[in-house]
Amino acid sequence: MNLIDKKFEELKMKGKKAFIGYTTFGYPTKEETLDYIKLIYSYVDVLELGFPFSDPIADGEVIQRASVKALKEDVKLDHLFYSIEKFKKDKPIAIMLYANTVYKRGIEKFFKDCKDFGADAVIIPDVSYEESAEFKAACRENGVHYIDLVSISSIERAKMIARTSKGFVYCVTRKGVTGFKGEIDKSIYELLSELKKVTSTPLAVGFGIKSKEDVLRLKGVADGIVIGSAIINKIDEGKEDLVSFLETIRSVL
Repeated sequence: MNLIDKKFEELKMKGKKAFIGYTTFGYPTKEETLDYIKLIYSYVDVLELGFPFSDPIADGEVIQRASVKALKEDVKLDHLFYSIEKFKKDKPIAIMLYANTVYKRGIEKFFKDCKDFGADAVIIPDVSYEESAEFKAACRENGVHYIDLVSISSIERAKMIARTSKGFVYCVTRKGVTGFKGEIDKSIYELLSELKKVTSTPLAVGFGIKSKEDVLRLKGVADGIVIGSAIINKIDEGKEDLVSFLETIRSVL
């Protein structure tokens, strides 16, 4: 069984929800990134580790800024894979990256590396459902979950995607990119309700979740909460503020 499945089952038995925390590999510097990753990993249930890309179309300005800085640090995919071996314990890791990075490495090699180095899932936000078959086949071959993203834009399409999703379904809380601009769209509640009718795969919500209050509004209807930009901002403020934020989110999940 994939470690993500085990973690969600464990949390369900305890009546808990998953804290899925994101950070960008290579941020704030190549030298410091592993310390920050280890710190975040110690608080979350699932670590979403983003690999920087020059044109991250799903990301807002906070994660875009982090990606630009990480790219200037000249981090490579090999650095990410070898770093996983240094900190991974009993909690799952999902790599978030863009399709061009996978193609550059080669689909078969990339997903074999995920298996060999300990990545449990992959999120590729610029690959549509219709284009995902080759990636999903390589995931299945290597025991890695391909995480589908669904949107409030089309509930019927989201239900179609969710029926065959593995690991967890990444439910986007609002239209647009990651980050803080705009409010969480109330349509997310209808989306989650409809998805529960067609799948038993855990439902995780993300994009724009930035506070304890946001988490409290959503934890009753979702199986997991994804937080990214808020964590990057706390890294900028210093480790003390980051720890305080992580502890606060951890306490309400």
